[in-house]
Amino acid sequence: MSPRQPRRDGGAHPRRDRGGDRTNPRNAPLGGGGVRNELFCQLLADRGLVVRAGPTEATATGNLLTQAVAAGSLPDLETGRRLVESTMEIATYEPATADGWDEAMKKLRALRSSS
Repeated sequence: MSPRQPRRDGGAHPRRDRGGDRTNPRNAPLGGGGVRNELFCQLLADRGLVVRAGPTEATATGNLLTQAVAAGSLPDLETGRRLVESTMEIATYEPATADGWDEAMKKLRALRSSS
């Protein structure tokens, strides 16, 4: 993997969604402790994103997969991703509503314009 390619081993980067369109910027994979917060994940999804949340230990898991590929235990990272998805909890949050966000933005704009 060259340094200019997008990171694909975890983290909160809009990148290839593990289960769907891998080029859609509306997919937001998240990893790490923040994925335990269901409200956070749903609020993010309600901004029009499909959030794939998990694994909680994304950094350690990505490190382990990278080492497994380097040692020849796994053929490539894509195989590792499939292994993670089939053995670890990955939750999907889809947009429910954006109404609350739209109303909040109207209030914020009104406050800004009045000051």
